[in-house]
Amino acid sequence: MIRFDLQTGKPVQGIVIIDDAGHFQLVYEPVTDPLIQKFLDLRALLPAPLNHSPAFPSWFAASPTLRALRLQLPFAPNLSKPEYLPTKSLLFMEALRDKFPQHRLLMSDFDALPEAIEGYTAPVVQTRWKNTSIPVSTFMVRQGFFDIFFPTGA
Repeated sequence: MIRFDLQTGKPVQGIVIIDDAGHFQLVYEPVTDPLIQKFLDLRALLPAPLNHSPAFPSWFAASPTLRALRLQLPFAPNLSKPEYLPTKSLLFMEALRDKFPQHRLLMSDFDALPEAIEGYTAPVVQTRWKNTSIPVSTFMVRQGFFDIFFPTGA
């Protein structure tokens, strides 16, 4: 998951850390993951308007003056909404290209999921209790007890 710093426009990656008590915490750092960087580099090669993040606010590029005013507002966020990148899909497409260069592929899946957590191409996180699916509002959940479903299209 990435977000954009609304002051600099640079992406940051979200990292989940677990403290000694087992509590989850989300921290942000500059993008160091090579797969995230590869995805961002490939997206930058696309023609406009496909070459930027849909989670990146349109007002950011509109005017430096508007951007400065917006960032001065009390309680104004300093990061964009989250964007979940399809890095595993990127690896799959690269494997198809390398192993089956003449392949043809037709895929169909959901491009959005009901009850997804906040963010662009965000997943649904849920568990089951007494044959009932129970969605939750975060991906920072105990491993092995929850399913995480990502949409594959956008």
